[in-house]
Amino acid sequence: MLLFFGLLFTALAAFAVINPPELIRLLNHRTYDSMLVGRPVPAASDVPVLIAIDEQSLQAFGQWPWPRYRIAQMIEQLRDLGATAIALDILMPEADRTSPDVIFEERARDLGESFPAGSFPRGKGQNDLALAAALRATPSILGYKLLFDGPSTEQESFPEPLQQVVVRRMEESKSHWPKASGIIASRDLLSSSSRAGGFINAKADSDGLLRRIPLLLSGGPGYYPSLALSALLMTQADNQIRINQLPGGTSLDLNGRRIPLDEQGNLLLAFRGRQRSFEYISAAEVLAGKLPDQHLAGKIAFVGAWAVGLGDRHVTPFDSDYPGLEIHATVVDGILTGNFISIPGWTAGAEVFFVLLVGLFSTLVLVRFGFLSTFLLLVCAGVSVFLGAMTIFRADGVYISPVLPILVLLVNASVLSLLKYGIEAQKVFVRTRALVHAQDATIIGMTALAETRDEETGEHILRTQHYVELLARRLSGQDKYKNELNEEVVELMFKSAPLHDIGKVGIPDGILCKRGDLTEEEYLIMKSHTLIGARALDKAFERVEDPEVLAFLHYARQMAEAHHEKWDGSGYPYGLSGEDIPLAGRLMSLADIYDAVISKRVYKPAFPHEEAKRIILGFRGTSLDPAVVDVFLECEAAFRKIAEKYVDPDNREVESPMPLS
Repeated sequence: MLLFFGLLFTALAAFAVINPPELIRLLNHRTYDSMLVGRPVPAASDVPVLIAIDEQSLQAFGQWPWPRYRIAQMIEQLRDLGATAIALDILMPEADRTSPDVIFEERARDLGESFPAGSFPRGKGQNDLALAAALRATPSILGYKLLFDGPSTEQESFPEPLQQVVVRRMEESKSHWPKASGIIASRDLLSSSSRAGGFINAKADSDGLLRRIPLLLSGGPGYYPSLALSALLMTQADNQIRINQLPGGTSLDLNGRRIPLDEQGNLLLAFRGRQRSFEYISAAEVLAGKLPDQHLAGKIAFVGAWAVGLGDRHVTPFDSDYPGLEIHATVVDGILTGNFISIPGWTAGAEVFFVLLVGLFSTLVLVRFGFLSTFLLLVCAGVSVFLGAMTIFRADGVYISPVLPILVLLVNASVLSLLKYGIEAQKVFVRTRALVHAQDATIIGMTALAETRDEETGEHILRTQHYVELLARRLSGQDKYKNELNEEVVELMFKSAPLHDIGKVGIPDGILCKRGDLTEEEYLIMKSHTLIGARALDKAFERVEDPEVLAFLHYARQMAEAHHEKWDGSGYPYGLSGEDIPLAGRLMSLADIYDAVISKRVYKPAFPHEEAKRIILGFRGTSLDPAVVDVFLECEAAFRKIAEKYVDPDNREVESPMPLS
C-alpha cells in the first residue's frame, strides 16, 4: 500500500512538471526569486546610463509633459556629451499642446477666439518640428508599444522591421512567440525622424512580478526589437540577428553572443538589486549643462520618466517600485556582461527525472526504515535537492526548479508516514486484541480449573462475569455512583470477575468436594479461600508496573477477598459491613448468590429464577446491599437471559424449590 501511494504521488508530481497548476507556478516563482536575490553577478557594465525625469527635474522645469522643444534640447545636449545612442522611453502619439499654434487653434475651437493673420508665425513655433529636427541630428531611438489584444492596425503603420534576422526553427521546438496585431507609436513626424525604434512592452508574471522581458516580437511584416536591443544594435558594427528555435530551447545570437530566451522570446532579467544599480543622472543636470564634456562617451543614455506619479513602475523580486527605465539598462547590462539566466527546454525533463528519483527514494525509505532514520534521510535529501539546484543556478545561471521534488518528499513524508502509522496501529490493534483474548481465555481457563474442583463449570464464570457487568452498568446511571463506575471501571470489573474464587485452588479436595456438612474446622478452612485468593493477587500486584493491569488486579482482589462479606457485618473474612465493603465485592456477592441458586450443586438441585429472586429480596439489607438488590430488580429479565444463554449442560429448573439456608 505504501509503495502504491508513494508511486501515485510521484507520478502526479511528474505530471505537474509538464502541466503545472497555478499553485506550483507560484511556488516556482518564489523559489526562483529567493535564488535570484542571493546570486553572485559579474561587475556591472558602465555602458547604460539612466537619464531620469525625476522630482528634481520637475521642480526645476515644471510639470510633465514638458514642451517638446525642451526634450529636443535635452537630447541635443546628450549628443554633445558623447552619447553613442539615446533611447527615449516616451510615447508621444498626440500633438504637443504647449506649441503656440496648437494653443491658438484650440482656443479658437473651444472659446471662439480669433487671431489676426500673421499674429504668430505659423510653423516656426511648432515644438514637434524642433523635436523632429533634434531626433534626426542625434543617434536616437524612439519607443513604441505593440498591441496583442486590441484591433488590428494597418501594416503600413508598423515601423520598418529588422532587416538582418535569420530564423532557425525545428518542428519539434515548443517556441511560440506572440504576434502583435497593433501598435501605439509617436506621431509619424517624430517616428520617421528618429534613427530607430524599439518596443517598450513588459508583462508581469501571473503573480504580478516582472521577471522577464521580450527582446524580439513579431508583428506586421517582420520582427521588431525592444528599446534596449535597438539601442544596443545602434552601437554594434554587425547587426545580424539569428533566432534559434530548437527542441532544447530558444536563443538569440548577436555578434558572437548567445542570449538564452524562453519559449515566448523573453529574456529573464538578471537584476543586480534594487533601483539605481547603474549610473543615474537627473534630466535637470543635463538641461542645466552641469556635466563635463564627453561624460557620456561610449554610453547608451536611456531617457524616461522616474518621478513618483509618472507611472512606468514595476514590482520585481528586488523592489516593489522598480522604474521601467532601469529595466532597459538591465537588459543591455546582461547582454554586454554575459550575465544571463536561462530555463532551457531540457530542464523540464531534468525536473521529471528528479521527481521520479526523489519520489522512489522517499517511498523506499519510508517502507524500510523507522521514524528517526526516515526523518534524517528525507531531510538530507530535501536539503541536497535545494542546494544542488541553487549551486547550478549560481554557477551556470540555469534554473532547475526544486519545488516539485521537495513537495514529493514532503507529501511522502507526511501522507505516507500517516498511512504507515495507520497500518502499524492496525497491526498493533490486532495483536493487542489477540493478546487480550488470550489473556481472557487464560484467566477463564485458570478460574474454571479451580471451579471444576468443586464441580462448578466455566458457564458459572461467564454468568457471574456478565451479572457483575450488568449490575455495575445499571448502578453507574445513579448520581451516587456515576463517578466511581465509569466505562473503564465497568470494563475492568467485567474482566476481573472470573478471579473471585481463584483462592479455591488452595482448599483441599476433601473439603472442597465434600458432599455432606462441613465441620467447624473444615468451614474455617473453606472460608480461607477469600484470603488465599487475595494473597495470590497481591503477589501478582507486586510484580506488575502497567497501570491498566494494576487496576485490573485491584478489582480482582476486591472481589476475591470481599464477595462473602455481608451488608450487616456477619460475613467473612473481616466482617465488614455497609459501604465499608468494596463495591466490587458487593456486586459479586449478589451475582454469586443468584448463580448459586439457579445452578445445580452437589448439595442441591437447580432452582428457577423466581426462587432466586425471592431469596435475594430476603437478603436485602442483611447479606446484600439494598442499592444493588434494587438495580437487580430493574434488570432481572436480563439476568434470566444471561442464565439461559450460558446454561450448564445438565442444569435444569425444578418445580418444587427447597429452602436455602
